[in-house]
Amino acid sequence: MVTLIFFVLIATIYISAAVIILSVNSLAATTTELGFSASRVAEGALEDTLLRLIRNPNYAGGAFDLDSGSVTVNVVGSTTKDISVSVLDGNYLRKFEAQVAFNQTEMTITSWKEVF
Repeated sequence: MVTLIFFVLIATIYISAAVIILSVNSLAATTTELGFSASRVAEGALEDTLLRLIRNPNYAGGAFDLDSGSVTVNVVGSTTKDISVSVLDGNYLRKFEAQVAFNQTEMTITSWKEVF
């Protein structure tokens, strides 16, 4: 009888540990995915800004809301433009910066980076 109780106790401990580890890994994966999602939104906003600059070189940026956050775009400069994009998506803040150069009818991307 004591052996059975001991076996059940050990099995319960192992199962509890497995459930805890599974829960922690699931939470970490969710957190990572939400951070990646915010990065994708920020890069998408930066790409959208580049398209707007091609159509209108005087585009100065702006702000718009998402379902769970907001995007802010700032564009400064004349022939060389510095672009900064900030995305606040839930609890995740991602920032990207790019620099583009205009030469008559051409726009050249000279840098593109995530800012930490």
